[in-house]
Amino acid sequence: MALKVPRHSLLLLLALGAVQAAAASAAVPPPQAQLHVGFYARSCPRAEAIVRRVVRRRAARDRSVLPALIRLHFHDCFVRLPTGRRDGTVSRAAEVNLPSPSVSFAEALSAFRTIGLGVVDLTTLLGSHTMGFCHCGLIMNRLYNYNSTSPFDPTMDAGLLAVLRRRCPPHVVTPQNQSRDVIVPMNFVAPLGPFGLDNSFYPSVLAGRAVLQIDQELASSGAARRIAAMFASRPGNFRVQFAKSMVKLGGVNVLTGRQGEVRLNCRRFNS
Repeated sequence: MALKVPRHSLLLLLALGAVQAAAASAAVPPPQAQLHVGFYARSCPRAEAIVRRVVRRRAARDRSVLPALIRLHFHDCFVRLPTGRRDGTVSRAAEVNLPSPSVSFAEALSAFRTIGLGVVDLTTLLGSHTMGFCHCGLIMNRLYNYNSTSPFDPTMDAGLLAVLRRRCPPHVVTPQNQSRDVIVPMNFVAPLGPFGLDNSFYPSVLAGRAVLQIDQELASSGAARRIAAMFASRPGNFRVQFAKSMVKLGGVNVLTGRQGEVRLNCRRFNS
């Protein structure tokens, strides 16, 4: 994902920490416990309501919270329905294996399949790229150094190419601190703006107006292209599948029962 996460969205994590602290005072569930809706019914009956209220309140003040939360969901475990996951006691950068924005669609699909997700899930979750922003450093090759026969990606719409070249001139150098890099919207024609989620990503991809390489390659994959075409014309189907795929993603490699721990502070281990 290439969404830019604002630092102040960490306030949501503080609210989450309060929920986790309340849950920590309850008895540890049996080893066979699994994720399910209403897991906190006894230990913290209002857990979901608390998180929902804080998110809605914050989003009303700052819409950038919405794409930030989607990225958070992709990168880490977050309290969401169904619930019951516990926190890990080990965190090593070397063990992080997330598809980067520069991988091909085929490589991303291969990575998704190793965790039990498929082409429907990948095509659906990429739809969140209608939100947020992209660093110019991630797309310079598409604009100026694509391959030996073309300096730019020939699959990119000419109008989008012109816009991106103006916003990301060739002298732009990605600094070590990417937060200072020039950014562009992930979807220039999103009706809801950069902080709203709808199906507008798919018409853009099918028209050659995807900003990231992985997104544009979606249109070249037979199965993914058919799914994209369906989502483009049926926004309701996209919304339903997006929810399903997000829940499915949230169930990957979770700890339950007596595994891991329930952190008193979500940013650090208990000991």
